[in-house]
Amino acid sequence: MIRPILFTQVDGRRATKLLLSMALISSLIACGGGGDDEDTPQEAHNFAGAYNLSMNKTADTCSTGVQQNIAFSLSVEQSGRSIKVVGGGQVLNGTVSEGNDAFTTSATQTSNNIPVVVTLTYRTTGTKDLYTVVWDTAASAQGVTCRITYSGEARRQ
Repeated sequence: MIRPILFTQVDGRRATKLLLSMALISSLIACGGGGDDEDTPQEAHNFAGAYNLSMNKTADTCSTGVQQNIAFSLSVEQSGRSIKVVGGGQVLNGTVSEGNDAFTTSATQTSNNIPVVVTLTYRTTGTKDLYTVVWDTAASAQGVTCRITYSGEARRQ
C-alpha cells in the first residue's frame, strides 16, 4: 500500500518527482490496457499461451525504490493479429507487429490524478517458447518525466 508523504518545505520539482514516483509505483501494482486492431495480410506469429516472466529493472529515472527483480505469470490470448494479455486481474490489449516477430500492448491509466503510460512488448528470440520482454511505465507532470523500465524474458509454459 502506498501512503502519502507530507512535506512542509519542498521545492516544486521534488514534489512533482514524488507524485510521479507514486503514480508509477501504483501502475506497477495494477495496469489496464488498450489497443487497436491493424489489418496486415501476413499470418501472425502465434504468441498465445501461459508465460512465466523474469525481469530486471534497467531504468528508474526518479529513484522510486521499486524492487530490482520481478517475476510473475500471465497469459496471452490471441485472435489473428489481436493480442490480449491477462494477469493479476488486469487486461492489456494490443496487436502483433507488421514483421510478425513482436507484439506491443500500451495503455494509459490515471494514478494520483497523473496519466501513466504502460507498455509491454514481447519479441521472438529464435528459440522456441522464449521471448525477450520489456515493461515500460512512464508518467509526466509539470515538466518532469519519471520512467521505470524492466527487461528480461518470458517463457511459454
